[in-house]
Amino acid sequence: MSGRHTHHPTSKHFFSAAVGFVVASIALNMVVTPALAHGNGKYRKARTHIVKRVRTQVGSPYRYGGSGPGSFDCSGLTTWTYNGHGAALPRTSLSQFYIPRYNHRARRIWKRKNLKRG
Repeated sequence: MSGRHTHHPTSKHFFSAAVGFVVASIALNMVVTPALAHGNGKYRKARTHIVKRVRTQVGSPYRYGGSGPGSFDCSGLTTWTYNGHGAALPRTSLSQFYIPRYNHRARRIWKRKNLKRG
């Protein structure tokens, strides 16, 4: 076996899970950056745009440090998706996790019952 092995079943499942995470975070409003980019009145349009953009990469292989297009790691996928939407995210998932700590307009929602529209 020679060359790079980029289509390992585990990486395919991992990438599908990453796409699922992005879509779910949008649906559950865990990531508020699109709302900041579009304002509260246009959140549906923003979510639709982000979901369409991330779905164009379904089937792309996982690559550690990958920032696309064509191969990604977790934070690379979210960064690429939101940058194409006009919202800048930090490059690493840890930095993305800490956005609410440094941006008073962003918030992390831990319980589904606490979710609010927009």
